[in-house]
Amino acid sequence: IAFIGNSGAPGCSTGPHLHLEIQRDGASVNPAGYLSARDVVWDNAPDSSFSFTGDLVWPIESPRITQGFGMTHWAQTGFYSGRPHTGIDMTSGSGDAIKAMVDGTLYRGTVSCGSSPMNFVAIDHSNGVVSWYWHVQ
Repeated sequence: IAFIGNSGAPGCSTGPHLHLEIQRDGASVNPAGYLSARDVVWDNAPDSSFSFTGDLVWPIESPRITQGFGMTHWAQTGFYSGRPHTGIDMTSGSGDAIKAMVDGTLYRGTVSCGSSPMNFVAIDHSNGVVSWYWHVQ
């Protein structure tokens, strides 16, 4: 559906990655509850690892987790103006393919993030759940 990118840099992205966000009935929820259990590389220090308890396929191969959901270290330092991080950040290399986690209606777009365009793909799964894939090429 897209490729890992760095759209939104420099103000809203510090390097190529996928920001995976899940919204249920319009509210951001922790994607870890939707993703299936698997081995990942943890690169989110000083935050700790967390569990994946869902059954959906992962959007990228060989994920390296760089930030979790909620009041992460970066959120606590004010990086999101005091708000929680709304998804899970992951990477496996610039240009890597992103695949849909489950079927739905696909949307693509670009929003302004500071002075930079930030690309996204969203999939409406028709059950109140929308998956968002941010910073894509």
